[in-house]
Amino acid sequence: MFSADNPNVPYPEELSLQSVNLFFRHGARTPAASVFAKELGLPRFWPLCAGVKHRSTGLLGHAALQDNPFAWQRVIETFDSDDGPLLPKDNDNLCLHGELTDHGRAGMVALGVELRRLYVDRLKLLPGVLSEPDSICFRASPYPRALESLQHVIRGFLPPGSSASSFGRARIVMRSPEDETLLPNEEYCERFIQISRAYARRTAGRWNHSAEIQYLNMLLGKYMPPTRPVAVDARPGIHAIHDMISCTSASGTPDVRLPEEFYEPEVMQIVEHIAYEEEFGAYEANEEARRLGIGSILGDVVQRMVNTAQKPGSSTKLFLAGSHDSTVGAMATSLGSVDSARSGNWPPYGSVLAIELFQDRNTAPRLGGGTGWPGIGRTPISELSDQQKQSLQHHYVRLRYNDGVLVVPGCRPSGRNWRGDPSFCTLAAFKEIVDRFTPTAWRDSCARRLDQPCFPAKVELAGFLALHISFFQYSLGTRRAGTYNVPVPNG
Repeated sequence: MFSADNPNVPYPEELSLQSVNLFFRHGARTPAASVFAKELGLPRFWPLCAGVKHRSTGLLGHAALQDNPFAWQRVIETFDSDDGPLLPKDNDNLCLHGELTDHGRAGMVALGVELRRLYVDRLKLLPGVLSEPDSICFRASPYPRALESLQHVIRGFLPPGSSASSFGRARIVMRSPEDETLLPNEEYCERFIQISRAYARRTAGRWNHSAEIQYLNMLLGKYMPPTRPVAVDARPGIHAIHDMISCTSASGTPDVRLPEEFYEPEVMQIVEHIAYEEEFGAYEANEEARRLGIGSILGDVVQRMVNTAQKPGSSTKLFLAGSHDSTVGAMATSLGSVDSARSGNWPPYGSVLAIELFQDRNTAPRLGGGTGWPGIGRTPISELSDQQKQSLQHHYVRLRYNDGVLVVPGCRPSGRNWRGDPSFCTLAAFKEIVDRFTPTAWRDSCARRLDQPCFPAKVELAGFLALHISFFQYSLGTRRAGTYNVPVPNG
């Protein structure tokens, strides 16, 4: 999915890469829950984790014992029909639900190798041998699959001999779940949970009685649990079906596979489109959802880029975050860079969204390296002084998504990009767009407006400075249920 040499992503010689904020979805995993185990005979625990059956944990020693890793082996236990403990057979290679598979781990190491080829070997953003620990920041969400994915990416990015003793061990930054903003916080941000559920109900109302759902039931209904036809809010719902298609397709083995009807192109297109609307539709049209769901981490990105522009050479060059599809998809949609009418928007395993900061090489360097410029931090651009705004000049932001680039709509007008190329947005324009949904007190905002409607009076389109259209106009311009060319069963 990510290549260091893809010609579709040019790096103009006139622009010098200054820093990269990089977010990637974790590698291929098992389903987050047991789905279709009874109906289709799929194993409850997938046998795809042989590569990590031997594990070690760092333990503190005592008395004469040294602090050595504790070696151990995991054995998965479940229970049988009478609730007694049960050990499944061939336990050495079983995965827990939502765990990285061996195939997924290998893919993450390969991703790290490609990232090094691009940002170290080719673009020289970082030296071949790292010596400054602050030049790179590793970040992971609290989910084990994100942390383990990041660890495997680091393994590929920092091979033996690529770091000096002064660099030390790789430091991975993590937060407690209630403070996490690296992905939309669907566990602790109450207002965001409220909005997400409202949009999920709206998606169910739009699609549950559509011709598309009837078509899915015609092909897949026989595999569903009794009395539970295919529906957005069924058990399993469209989201779970989409997840099963993704997991089995990326398993790396024909031993874990759904019936062929699930992989028909029209089925996959419909399932993915509805699942995407359910998961990401709020970011496209609701500024409050963007602010609570993904605004904080994008605000962090802008703050780091501003610091780099103001004080070149003194800031982190690479921010590398092990994250999720909900991170990458929410970022791209909140910046207005996703055409929701087309298919194929869901970020596959290992997808990379790189937010790259460039400086025009033809501009004269600022005297004093920018040390005398007043700091900006998260101050909205509308409140900056002329001197502060001047410190952002000649810097450009680009979104690289896998082997392509994304365009933020608000960066298309003249004067808001580099030489008429809208994929290179001026830092000032990019900051101004993100400022609109960067929260000032995220935790407090999560507890506010709980008695207010979850839908705005007018659609608040993503990726623009200030553009509102009526919900009626938005509905007419957006793909609605019933627009796929699918056969409809009689009755």
